[in-house]
Amino acid sequence: MSSLHSGPALPLSVLALAGLLLVSSPGEASMVRQVFSRNFTGTAGNLPSITLWKGPGLTISFVEAEEVIRTISLDDPTELAYSLVDCPQGGGQCQAQLLHLRRIQPLSFPGLTRAKDRSTYMHIVTQPAAGGKKKLYTLRVNLGRDTQPPEYHTLQVLADSQPPATVEVGGNRRATLLDLERGFAEARAQGIVRSALAVRVANFLALVRNGEQVMAAAQRSGISMALVNRLGELGLGSASASMRPGAAPLSLSPEPQGTAGSPVAPTSAP
Repeated sequence: MSSLHSGPALPLSVLALAGLLLVSSPGEASMVRQVFSRNFTGTAGNLPSITLWKGPGLTISFVEAEEVIRTISLDDPTELAYSLVDCPQGGGQCQAQLLHLRRIQPLSFPGLTRAKDRSTYMHIVTQPAAGGKKKLYTLRVNLGRDTQPPEYHTLQVLADSQPPATVEVGGNRRATLLDLERGFAEARAQGIVRSALAVRVANFLALVRNGEQVMAAAQRSGISMALVNRLGELGLGSASASMRPGAAPLSLSPEPQGTAGSPVAPTSAP
């Protein structure tokens, strides 16, 4: 790894890079993704991954987590480059928090081995802005299809101390992610969530679990906020009568932006 605080200044352009994951979304409002720090480090489960497409790059922000970037290392720089948006010249006093990645025309590195799918790994070491223990993020960087438009342009890393996500379900009650998951399990047990809808709801829950706002996750997954509210009610144990077997199938339609439901804070780490 090469330190950002010693040696030659980092160029604003070419230094190659590696991968990560996410999903598609219509509209500019959903081009920002959020993920908790513990999910981004891989300590919560699977190795995190991102996707980088041709054209517009991807900015990874550690501002929300209040961390500064200390070192960056890229296993395969053949088709990727990075720069520090808020500290383009590097230097010993650099307190960069914004890392910009982009695709480049393939370069030749004699002796360098490559993965068949052209993916690579990127290693980022950060430290709390106020000082403290360093943290290592190891990310898999995937290359998106050349004909596929970018699905997101900003990835915000959130501190694990963020408040848990909730959604108002009426009666001044709020359902948590756990309530939504219970409601989903109950709806499936009752046989009132069909297979196509179950896939969309499962995707919605995964997005919220990874830090996506509830309304944005519902829009991306193609489900309505009315459905989210009903699942919350069921999870809280108050919707068994309205969601009993034989009830009308739940809607697959997403709500237009600005309708029912409220944006909520992402889930926190337990």
